[in-house]
Amino acid sequence: MMNFETSLTELEPLEKDAYIVRLVFAGSTTTEPIVSSLSTAYDIKINILEANIKNTKMEQSAF
Repeated sequence: MMNFETSLTELEPLEKDAYIVRLVFAGSTTTEPIVSSLSTAYDIKINILEANIKNTKMEQSAF
């Protein structure tokens, strides 16, 4: 199985102005609808290619 960094290098955008970005959330931002808000505010299509959620005693983080 490929790791996240390796899998990103093998992806190719389908369109000229398409971008692949990595978002990392920590603490209270993990409960906010950030992806949905960006999509609505800027009228863009967003695909989630991979996700991971890690819970610690102090907080939750997602990437």
